[in-house]
Amino acid sequence: MDAVLQDGTSLLRGGADPTAASAPMVVVRPDWPGKAISARAVTAMAEIVGRHGMRDLVAPVRPTDKHRYPLIDMARYISWRHDDGTAFDPWIRVLEPACWVRHRTLV
Repeated sequence: MDAVLQDGTSLLRGGADPTAASAPMVVVRPDWPGKAISARAVTAMAEIVGRHGMRDLVAPVRPTDKHRYPLIDMARYISWRHDDGTAFDPWIRVLEPACWVRHRTLV
């Protein structure tokens, strides 16, 4: 995240026009599960980005339950599906229906 802030600040100071925004994190209180807080937060961020004339919101996220499967690489993990076709991970399930998920795994 530091690189995103440093690069963005440097580009703006150099006169570049912004083309995308970054969402550093969404944190939901542990006692508020199932209230769609994370989905509303991402929706609000995307609306703000759009109002500023930008098309892309980049959010470097880690799926909710990935820590439970440390030996599984990210590309494989995010492809896991339930029998009904929904994503295995709860955070991906929240984002996917709205087409918010376009993933690229980084090592």
